[in-house]
Amino acid sequence: MRKSGQEFWKVWKSNFPNAFADIVQFNGVADCAVIATNFAKHFESVCKSVKTHNEALKTKYNALRAH
Repeated sequence: MRKSGQEFWKVWKSNFPNAFADIVQFNGVADCAVIATNFAKHFESVCKSVKTHNEALKTKYNALRAH
């Protein structure tokens, strides 16, 4: 946690050498564009906001700001 960015990545790379070089496929898919599209679709589906939840958070925020 106290390392500089350069030191952090040096330690990180020493613990995970060439980890990405060996990955040929993900979930049976080898095409990088298809893999990226699949990730995008997944995160789009799980990260959608819920209007009622957003409104509740806004109300709570406004109530806290009033004090």
